[in-house]
Amino acid sequence: MAKNRNTKMALAALMAVSAITPAAVSANAGETQNVNGTEATTKEAVTPAAGTAVRTIDFKVTDETGMLANFVKGPGELVEQNGQQYIKINLSDTMLSMLTAVTVKGESALHEIDGKKVVLIPVDKDYSSVEGVFTVNSPVAKGDYTATLTPDATSIKEAGEEKPTQPSTPYGKIADGKYKVTFDAYNQKTGEGNYAAITRQLNEEATLVVENGKYFLEISGTEQSNGMIAEYQVLVGDKYVKAETVSGSLTKYPHVVRLPLTSLNDLTSAKLHVVAGTHDQWYDFKIAVDKGLDLQEKEDNASESETLSAYVYQDGSNELSIMHGRYLADKVEVTATETGYEVDVTFPEGQHLNNFTVEGATVAKKSEEVVGSNTVKVYTVSVDDLSKIYTATVDLSVRFGDFAYDEKYNVQLQFGGEKNPFTDIQKLANYGAIVSLYSYGIFKESEKFNPYNTTTRYQFSLMLFRALELEVPETTNFKDIESLNDEEALSAIKALNNYGVINGVNKETFAPYNKITRAQTAKMIYRLLEKEGYKPAADAKMPFSDVPANDEELNEAAAQLNALGIMTGSAGKLNPGAPLTRDQMAKVLNNALEVLVNL
Repeated sequence: MAKNRNTKMALAALMAVSAITPAAVSANAGETQNVNGTEATTKEAVTPAAGTAVRTIDFKVTDETGMLANFVKGPGELVEQNGQQYIKINLSDTMLSMLTAVTVKGESALHEIDGKKVVLIPVDKDYSSVEGVFTVNSPVAKGDYTATLTPDATSIKEAGEEKPTQPSTPYGKIADGKYKVTFDAYNQKTGEGNYAAITRQLNEEATLVVENGKYFLEISGTEQSNGMIAEYQVLVGDKYVKAETVSGSLTKYPHVVRLPLTSLNDLTSAKLHVVAGTHDQWYDFKIAVDKGLDLQEKEDNASESETLSAYVYQDGSNELSIMHGRYLADKVEVTATETGYEVDVTFPEGQHLNNFTVEGATVAKKSEEVVGSNTVKVYTVSVDDLSKIYTATVDLSVRFGDFAYDEKYNVQLQFGGEKNPFTDIQKLANYGAIVSLYSYGIFKESEKFNPYNTTTRYQFSLMLFRALELEVPETTNFKDIESLNDEEALSAIKALNNYGVINGVNKETFAPYNKITRAQTAKMIYRLLEKEGYKPAADAKMPFSDVPANDEELNEAAAQLNALGIMTGSAGKLNPGAPLTRDQMAKVLNNALEVLVNL
């Protein structure tokens, strides 16, 4: 039966918890038993035919919602009884408790063995695909989900065969730097890799950091599990230590942490602390970088290619579109070119896509590949500026059984940074600068940014201070800043004055609530550049007709900042006495920080 999007989201969230949350099930013997509210067929324990050992077989599951495929995964046990082969699917107890029925060819595949639910999928001798209906009953999702299970006959092996106890890839010495890698989690008890209780909760893509010959792995939880993973620990010597947070948090996805590794050729013991509602438990596992490492392609030197977050907003809004993450992937590959950037945008369910256009950019199809039941399409969008927000049109025709719709969506695309929290900047030319500074913590989250409001002297000082690492002196000569009643603002003014970047209107007066002018802004920024080692360009010329000739400091600052592209003015004028708006502040600060990074 068709599901609406909210039901799918709720089911996904519940299944994410179920993969790591144990729940006991029990039943009495009999012909038909009620197991957690389920009518399960009683079946004697399915045993191998005489003289045949239990084997394992891998398989793939596809379903129209994509939800079951995420949590019903191979391999499973391949067992036989009375000449019939079955695949015993490995499911968590909580997932089993949500299943009220599983049927294949009209027969129940959900059985009760030794007081516990078991899903046994009958398979033919040629191991052809099998279709089944999974009936789910939970507080947030109910209904029938049809799925196709496709066995892989080439993967059959004896149980216990080839159980890896350490990474299979030997590594030599690796140069310092950052590398894009994938990793695997191993079960502490069995020594087997692909430990689902862990791998389902973590993003497979990670970063290997090599510093002075020491190895660190930067990993993150999936978006669904991000808020449930309270802590990561790793064994260092004989003691478990808390992993260092690199970015994000429990409430800000992705929460990236850094784990020190014992080596690349040995497993490193780690723990995951999961808190979900009343569930509070630690999970032990071992971690290994054992696949996907390309020693020739360091992130630091692969300047032409970088993975960035992508956000798809509803037209003219800061709310995410239905496109985001499903029809248009939330990650893009960006390649620098001589004239701008090439952004590879992926459509995971490209079979529904009719057309894709982007205003102010050229779009070309890069690749098309059938993956399971989906056609993955990749388009290259050529842009001149990553800081802009781009309006795109996505033309879709979606078919799910009897359900169908055809729609063209106008959306806005943002490449890189954090999700925009502000409702009033979507159409601004300086959108990218505002989101960039928000992503770096210089602007704080708020419903509105108020771009046309003017900026005070203390507000500009505070923004500048957040971008720097400066010592804060205990005292200052300014007598009028105590009224701010803001410790961070006080620290900003003290530190920047001590560093020689800001002055008061006189020795004892800073005038924190006065509007900062464009001339004062130019002087502050240029003083900072000089402090950080900037050498003035000899060929920088004054382009502005309204800068007073007798203000030598402003003349040099304006000429140099214009040459650097930090302050470009308007119609040949700087408008030095005009107050700086918050929109202009974002542009100036962002441009200045880009120059500082290069310094």
